Amino acid sequence: MKSNGAKSTPKTSAARKNVRVAQQELDAQSQTADFNQQDYGTRVALKAYELFERRGYQHGYHVEDWLQAEQLIKENSK
Repeated sequence: MKSNGAKSTPKTSAARKNVRVAQQELDAQSQTADFNQQDYGTRVALKAYELFERRGYQHGYHVEDWLQAEQLIKENSK
């Protein structure tokens, strides 16, 4: 690759470093958000199954179980 003769100034180097640091922070936040979303889904699924068990494994209420499980998880995480 040919150089156009322009040298990197300290200002440019600092700006590039700031961009890299900001991108790393965003990547870390994204991973945390993904994990939290997966954790939430897992907790809701386990609670919904618990409700299914309490009903004696009676089928046909999976939507109600899921919605109730979501509500219970939200209430408990406040």
